[in-house]
Amino acid sequence: MSEVYRELKTLARLSLPVVLTQIGMMLTGVVDTMMVGRLGVRELAASALANMWQWTALSGALGVVMGIDPLISQAHGRGDGVGAGRALQAGVVLALLVSVPVSVLMALTEPALVLLGQDREISHLAGIYNLWKLPTPACFLVYSAMRQYLQGRTFMSAATWVIWIANVAHVALNYALIFGRLGAPALGLPGAAIATSVTISLMVVGLWLWILAFRLHDGAWVPWDRESLSLRRLGRAVRLGLSVGAQVALEAWAFSIATMMAGWLGTREVSSNQVVLNLASLAFMVPLGV
Repeated sequence: MSEVYRELKTLARLSLPVVLTQIGMMLTGVVDTMMVGRLGVRELAASALANMWQWTALSGALGVVMGIDPLISQAHGRGDGVGAGRALQAGVVLALLVSVPVSVLMALTEPALVLLGQDREISHLAGIYNLWKLPTPACFLVYSAMRQYLQGRTFMSAATWVIWIANVAHVALNYALIFGRLGAPALGLPGAAIATSVTISLMVVGLWLWILAFRLHDGAWVPWDRESLSLRRLGRAVRLGLSVGAQVALEAWAFSIATMMAGWLGTREVSSNQVVLNLASLAFMVPLGV
């Protein structure tokens, strides 16, 4: 029994920061839903469909980046700091590469949603929303690579602190840019998209500065050089990431299809679905983090 208790204690210690990080990531969407919902049903429906389309494209890309996870963990386990640093570099390179097709798909949000049978007016609003969010795929994926790098080396709390600080900034930015508070113009739905783009950008910068400030890269870092772009290393990460990406994408697409079908029913229905999905996803972050 003492061994079971010891393992559970270790699991709790490792998983609590991950749970808090997952909740923090989900809270950005919950805050958007709460604040955009005050603009009206049309705006909430547009943001729901825009986020559905973005996540449909982004989920597989995230899985590809997550292919570095076992590489970092294995390198850390065998005391190979250079290998861990190279795995992070591979993750950053892959994040930037796979963000390109994701960004292209986001730029095509309006015609894609119309093609999928969504209301033209709502699709137009969703297209504008995602154009303002074009910086988010690259920033989110690079942030994810750095987070996997830290978690694979048992540094669990850095990403937690950064995401919760970012959430505070996100609430303030949403409040200012959506409703025209704190001296900012009232931009409405585009303001929510701009706030999200700025917040995700701050997360990347914040986590990198945190790593530098607390020297979390000590013993597991190498300078960028030609080897950082090694096709062999990138190929190994891609081989691992493709299966992860397929799994993450299939799960995401199930919810995306549900959102799309809710959009066929009407504006109020897809808005309601967005609220319920956010609440359910927020609760799911606890077991997911564990």
